[in-house]
Amino acid sequence: MLAKTLRAVALVAVAAFLVPASGCIRYQEELVVQPDGSGKLVMTMGFSLEILEKLKGMGMDPKENDEKMDFNFQDFEKFEGIVALSRPRNEKKDGWQTWTVTAYFEDINKVRLVEKDGEAKKVKATFAFRKEGDGYVLEIDDRLMENDQMKKMDDMPEEGGEEAWEMMKQFLKGFEMSRGVKMPGTVTSAEGFAKKEGRGAVNKVDESNLKNMAELSKLVKAAKRKVVCGKSELSEGDVAAFKKELDDAKAAWPKIQEELKAEAEKKNKEREKDQKKEE
Repeated sequence: MLAKTLRAVALVAVAAFLVPASGCIRYQEELVVQPDGSGKLVMTMGFSLEILEKLKGMGMDPKENDEKMDFNFQDFEKFEGIVALSRPRNEKKDGWQTWTVTAYFEDINKVRLVEKDGEAKKVKATFAFRKEGDGYVLEIDDRLMENDQMKKMDDMPEEGGEEAWEMMKQFLKGFEMSRGVKMPGTVTSAEGFAKKEGRGAVNKVDESNLKNMAELSKLVKAAKRKVVCGKSELSEGDVAAFKKELDDAKAAWPKIQEELKAEAEKKNKEREKDQKKEE
């Protein structure tokens, strides 16, 4: 889900017709880091039901679009260092269909997202967390949304860029994207983030922030971010509570994984059955 969503956000710049892989997306991400480097990544992704109805009216196969939007735990096989996932929550509310899932890790320094193309590997995100003085530092090398097609758009003539923007901005209605970090202590500096408050730092973008192709291009470029915080404000009870949450998630993960695999196999069989009927 994560990889698909972030690719979708990037592709809006070059393929406005690839709805729902465009502006009908809402995405929220919060990375929570404990003093020992363990933690979790909580992600919520939403798609506009109104856009989905428009897709059906355009003659597109709703099942095909469901596959693009559906949660796929295999996306997380691209994440190294993830030790468990929560059971995804699916909800339809206020004209949006959303999924929420939490990924757990024991050491954020071992977490990275790797995309494979045959034998070749491309590292899309890495993290470096360390104690510094009384506080902590988190550095993020973020290439999650970096897109080769977007690079080509940078070379497009100004007139062509304006035409492309006029075509795609109609799909940005309702677009929201929030990516944040929560540190063990109060954040003292946050490079590469728009806002810091308390223990958190966040970047938030919506349709009002995207006025032209250049702003959209900036959104999908690689970035290096750095967050520094003071001493941990977490109590022993807070630390113990998260350790229990992590242990519980690890214990539950094997069963959840088997259930998700079974659901994926069932969908594949239903898809094959439908294809045979069409033939």
